[in-house]
Amino acid sequence: AFTGNQRYIALFRNLQEQSLQKGIRLDIGYGSYAYDIPNKDETALILEQLNDNTSGKNTYDAKLIAGHSMGALVATEVSMPSTYDALVCLCSSFQFSDPARSLASYPKPVLTLCGDRDGFMRHHLLSNDMISLESELGRRSSDSTGDNGSRQREQNEMDITKPIIVLKDVNHMQAADDIVAEAILNTLRHDFQSGLMLEEAHEKMAQAISSFILITVLRVRPTLLQKRGKEYELYLESCQKQLQQTRLTREALRSFRDLSNESFISDFAKDVQRSIVNLKDNLAITTNFHDGKEDFLYSKPTVSQTLSVEEERPSEGTISTIVQIHIIAQAPIKLHPDLPATAAQLSPTHAIKAKGQGFFQSLTKGGEPMSLCEINQQTFDKVLEEYVTKEQRTRYEEKGRKLEFGPDLIVSNPPTWVDTPLEINHNGNNTTCVRSPVSLTSVGDEIPPKFRGMFYAKPMAPSQMYEWIAYDAFRKIPSS
Repeated sequence: AFTGNQRYIALFRNLQEQSLQKGIRLDIGYGSYAYDIPNKDETALILEQLNDNTSGKNTYDAKLIAGHSMGALVATEVSMPSTYDALVCLCSSFQFSDPARSLASYPKPVLTLCGDRDGFMRHHLLSNDMISLESELGRRSSDSTGDNGSRQREQNEMDITKPIIVLKDVNHMQAADDIVAEAILNTLRHDFQSGLMLEEAHEKMAQAISSFILITVLRVRPTLLQKRGKEYELYLESCQKQLQQTRLTREALRSFRDLSNESFISDFAKDVQRSIVNLKDNLAITTNFHDGKEDFLYSKPTVSQTLSVEEERPSEGTISTIVQIHIIAQAPIKLHPDLPATAAQLSPTHAIKAKGQGFFQSLTKGGEPMSLCEINQQTFDKVLEEYVTKEQRTRYEEKGRKLEFGPDLIVSNPPTWVDTPLEINHNGNNTTCVRSPVSLTSVGDEIPPKFRGMFYAKPMAPSQMYEWIAYDAFRKIPSS
């Protein structure tokens, strides 16, 4: 089943015990890599040896391949032959494959299992695997005429065959011995502190894996369900437990997914435009997302007016102003130049081309427009209050590196602004200060008409703030 080394034996023993309680005798074969780096060739040799050792000795009802971290990437390749019935990915994601694989189209059952204290893999990355599964469900629904009941059954079937489970308080290396090798620490990567003892973490992981194994075995060999009634009860119990865990995981990732949704980003950009110029309510804003830098670079926010006439009062029309703003997703925040690329955030920075207050003097409520510093702080307070859990908020307030927002970073040249990232400064008092790049043009005659009154902004995105509160605040930052 597994390929690994002796650091995993404690988990293996726990898994065998958990499986035995479910009526499964689980044999686990494992091997060691020459340099502790999983690779396809060595894994193939290990599997060949394991298959030779078991040939003719035992007839198995099912065979599974599992891998941890980098080993899970290898496992997705070697488990493809029909010899194996399912795959277990520990602390990994199909998104790490290059190019990324589709979990939905993978031809075997897959358990994706990780912890929310994993310091090496952001569990929020699993949102993309969820999107893959949901897109497949949507395709199936569009191809069928089933009712809500049949769609729920399809959802349950997906959660049984492709469960994604994030375990609370479990970190990356608790799948092994909870020790990070010195060579890894020298790369400035580290795990996050777990609130569980190693044995407790092993038990939680083993419970989830053993349930998946039982479900897989009895689906591969359905005749076994008819032979022993107790196994059927255990099967139903395991299915119910797995469905519950997948739903809890879906709920745990909901806030991050909501904040990352294009519709939410569009609404956020509109709010930024309104805050910048203090606009009246009768102003409509449309957003235009760009895929390429050049396309975005030459785009310009535009303003137009429309006349709405009511049938009852044709002589009393209402003039509405429509603003079109432009948005492009850029590179995520890199926390520190010395940290590896894997430590960067998932959420992109969004550059927004909007109109400045000077262009709307006749429409504004009056008063100074909000700075990006103020917008960032207002957005952060909302994310902290409305989108993170009480537990996440408490952990951040008690143990996390605090996020602060500095004065806007004025960039005089708009093309330079496009390439200017958020400025990240880590301070010695366990705080990090973020400054947002801004570029403005005046409304004076010295500026060509089509370039007047622009306000180009890069606020910190709400999803980036969520990642900070829930994850990055606990990252060790190298000393400058």
